Amino acid sequence: MTDAGRARPPALSVVLLTWNEEANVGACLAALARQTRNDFEVIVVDAASTDRTVQAVLDAQPTLPFPLRLVVAETRISVGEARNRGVQLAQSANVAFLSADTEPSPRWAEMALTRLDGADLVYGMQVHAPSEKGLGAAVRGLRYHFPSGAAFDPAKYASHVNAAIRRDILVTFPIGTSPGASAVDDILLVKRATKAGYRAAYEPRMAVLHRDVDSWRTELRKNRREGLGLGEYHGELGLQTQVLVWAGLMVGSLTFFLVRPGILSGAVLAVSAWLPTLRRAARRARRMPAGRLVVGVLASPLFDLAFLLAYVRGLLRSSRTSGKPAPGREVTP
Repeated sequence: MTDAGRARPPALSVVLLTWNEEANVGACLAALARQTRNDFEVIVVDAASTDRTVQAVLDAQPTLPFPLRLVVAETRISVGEARNRGVQLAQSANVAFLSADTEPSPRWAEMALTRLDGADLVYGMQVHAPSEKGLGAAVRGLRYHFPSGAAFDPAKYASHVNAAIRRDILVTFPIGTSPGASAVDDILLVKRATKAGYRAAYEPRMAVLHRDVDSWRTELRKNRREGLGLGEYHGELGLQTQVLVWAGLMVGSLTFFLVRPGILSGAVLAVSAWLPTLRRAARRARRMPAGRLVVGVLASPLFDLAFLLAYVRGLLRSSRTSGKPAPGREVTP
């Protein structure tokens, strides 16, 4: 067969991870079908869902204007392993990661490919749009901060919820498969890639609506995973100094309260507990409904504490394995 007769590879391979995303994956695929460019393929990697996610993908497949491949794991696999499987199957030199609980804007693929002309890793804007307005959504909403304009430090917004990356980078720096590595796979990758000389960019026009968290249990698990991952990989990612300072303030104010219980010591303890929350609330005050903002502010310290305890556990785990190869840190030539 001549070169002219061969099918051209897709301009972009979109890797979509699913696990019990029956409620979301249909809307995500429908949004991809409305793109201004459809010269891409979609690879759905399902981590052994127990709901109707797989059937929802199969139902949508005949209506889509792009090729879709579905890979279903026999047993539950980690996020890192699922991403690596998607990368291995990608036919394009450009790979996009997209969460199944997102709805990409119509120009999402167009903007991803446009920015990849001048960058190696591109991260898009996320708009928090939870399907439910409960406690978990309110707490997570306080953490959202994706600018609508240019970003001075693109790596700060690295997230595999919405990213487009050159495939050779993902082959050189495979995603870690341990729980800790999977929790911080995005910031680990951008840290390693930029250290090696690759260029990162932030593109607000490559936007998605992100449903993200639908319950307080989900948000609690997410905080624990993120804390554990950041603690385990502090050698590469650096210490979370603000977290450690807050930990010191909490220990000091709690000691003060226990030694001299009273209104003053109680007030000091309360202020210390809410400091991280108030900082986030000041940034998000104009972007969240007042009721949800209040709920998020009142509940956030408990979730911050869960993050802190997991972070300390990650630091301790890292110190015990110092000198040993960390899971998911291997680099292939």
